[in-house]
Amino acid sequence: MNFNKFFELAKSKGIEECQLTVSKSTSLSFEAYHGEIESFNSHSSLGVIAKGLVNGKFGTAACDVYNNKKAEWLVQEIINNAKVIEDDDP
Repeated sequence: MNFNKFFELAKSKGIEECQLTVSKSTSLSFEAYHGEIESFNSHSSLGVIAKGLVNGKFGTAACDVYNNKKAEWLVQEIINNAKVIEDDDP
């Protein structure tokens, strides 16, 4: 996965500082009975949390899939969420 796209977009859209946290987990389970495999499960999940400052306001966004379109979505959501902050405190 190329996360540079997110940082390039964030900078071009005026996000002053940004952070991207990515977590990935994988699990594997199976059940055996008398030497025969009864069930087998494999699961993988991804979590992406993006944070940034827009005009001194904090915005955040999260998703569970990451690609170039999601990079654009995350940047836009940070901007949208920062705009709704009513408090003037930094």
